Amino acid sequence: MHKIKHLRILGLILAFGVTMVHAEEIKGVKLSDSAKVDIKTITKKGESYVSKEIKRATKGLRQKKVAFFWASVYVAQVFTDAKLDFANIDKLRESLITGVPFVVTMTFVRDVGIDKIVDGYSNVFKGNGVKLDEEPFKDFLDAVKKSGDVKDKQVYEFQFINDAAAKFEVKFSTKDKVQYTAKGLTEEQFENFAKMWFGKAVDSGLEQLQEQMLKPDENI
Repeated sequence: MHKIKHLRILGLILAFGVTMVHAEEIKGVKLSDSAKVDIKTITKKGESYVSKEIKRATKGLRQKKVAFFWASVYVAQVFTDAKLDFANIDKLRESLITGVPFVVTMTFVRDVGIDKIVDGYSNVFKGNGVKLDEEPFKDFLDAVKKSGDVKDKQVYEFQFINDAAAKFEVKFSTKDKVQYTAKGLTEEQFENFAKMWFGKAVDSGLEQLQEQMLKPDENI
């Protein structure tokens, strides 16, 4: 009797453990519970940054339809301490903007040529009415291209922050360094950057990602 009871308990522990493992990984990418964001402050001595830890709010897998199958491209994770509205993608974007700072990471699960990356961002911008020949988007796309081809498990990080003067800033990092920083943005420009994931879906793969990101993590 005791042996059967112990086996049942062991079975529950193993089942729970397997569930936890799957919940913490997507396509071999270990999910992060939190991310660090650089909060900018302005003093008489000038600008300074203070690192703050914020928790993961949601995540999803970006796929691309290729011929007759779906190719996995990257795992997206979104970090913020803001109270988010998951009613639809526009509400989610608006609540992220209102509750800055927030961070978006993209962990690639395959090698991707940089021209395809730039084309992907360009298509999303154009689909959301953003003019590619205007700053800061032109410089951003140039910086992405200069950062080179993407390798499996490489991470893109985007920090969305504002300072004490209510000026918006987007910082793009990869390969362990900051590749580009867009400073002094208007709220419209700031929001247009966020539309790379939280705007009008330009293909079915982005639409699927958005559906996943509209499901909040259990820890928020």
